[in-house]
Amino acid sequence: MRRKTVFTGIVLTLAVCFAGCGAQEGQEQESAGQGQEMTEEELEEEGDRIRGIYDVESQSAIREGLDAEKREKAYTSDDMLVEYNPFGTNTQSLYVYFQTDVPVSVSCTVHVEDESIPDYTQQLTEDSSYLLEHEYQVIGLVPDMENEITFALTGTDGQTEEQTITYEMGSLMGQEEVQLETEEGNSVEDVVVRLNVTDGTVDEVLDLGDLFGAYKETCVENSDGDLDWMHINTIQWMGDGQVLFSSRETSSIIKIKDLYSTPAVEYMISDPAVWADTEWADLVLEKSGDFASQGGQHSITYVKDESLPEGQYYLYMFNNNIGVSETRPDFDWSVIDGIQSEAVDGTTSYYYKYLVDETSGSYELVESFELPYSGYVSSVQEIGDNVVADSGMQGIWGEYDSENNLIRSFTMEKESFIYRVYKYEL
Repeated sequence: MRRKTVFTGIVLTLAVCFAGCGAQEGQEQESAGQGQEMTEEELEEEGDRIRGIYDVESQSAIREGLDAEKREKAYTSDDMLVEYNPFGTNTQSLYVYFQTDVPVSVSCTVHVEDESIPDYTQQLTEDSSYLLEHEYQVIGLVPDMENEITFALTGTDGQTEEQTITYEMGSLMGQEEVQLETEEGNSVEDVVVRLNVTDGTVDEVLDLGDLFGAYKETCVENSDGDLDWMHINTIQWMGDGQVLFSSRETSSIIKIKDLYSTPAVEYMISDPAVWADTEWADLVLEKSGDFASQGGQHSITYVKDESLPEGQYYLYMFNNNIGVSETRPDFDWSVIDGIQSEAVDGTTSYYYKYLVDETSGSYELVESFELPYSGYVSSVQEIGDNVVADSGMQGIWGEYDSENNLIRSFTMEKESFIYRVYKYEL
């Protein structure tokens, strides 16, 4: 038996929008479409509504409305401002605002009268802060049930006061499962599933073990007892059933074709040594130029550029520059020049941008610059001519200009790491 961690790219994004944003905005209304498949016209209308939700002007107007409500009176811990999902982006959430006379840290627990659904506790105040003004999103509400939400307000002296509110959560639009079943086992982050946003059904699209079975058999469990042999940390949708996977454990970028019919590996971007003496060795693209291969990369991003010839595209990433594979402990990662072997105590990671030529079966490094080292997690994002980069293990992120000069960086206190950082214009 295996525990399968679900990964999707655009499929999951669409699922969140249609299944999530389709929840009711009242406590007692029932969705007209519940239990029925939506027509094409209804889907189009729903799509228009969702696009409206993510419109900058709409979100700004909602923000202004909330700010106006906050000014109407003095909201306290025993008289909170509570609004259901005001921004329309999280259907099982509440917006909560109040002030306290003394600085407190706030957590909350969501409870329903159903023994099969365990209580859900979340820390609302981040970074162990103690605040006077409190503005939170409470998530994890259970549809079609009365939710009892208990807030724990803890002062700097360690004393805790509790306040409880109840909220009657309405129905979701579809018939999606609220509580998911799990499969125990130890194979992780190696399966892709698809969610049908019309009827809520989920089906398995790809098990990478089916494509790399012989390689998987050579791998061993890591120190946590998991067989994290592939560790897919990013999926990029290329269209027409083609996707790119970023595999941290193999320091490889894998292109899959015919995802929904007969999935197959089309090619890989990797140091040739990783796949030497295997049946996949001939699928590694040829490196054009003298540069070190990426190691343990994260947040790969596919860029289709109309100025490029047919068959070419750009691909950029956070090149962690780490060579560690617990599931393949005998592999010598020093074949990659300058690669590091520690999650935190390394010297340099990089922004990498490749030009990939599928026609010639080659790729070249067209841009790179040094970033603060982070062995795991992390991200990069192109914004115009600038790049936003997150070195997650250090808790450092910053923005770099078109000449790769640092404009400004920020450091955040953290318990372990910062997973991703992205910048959006409002």
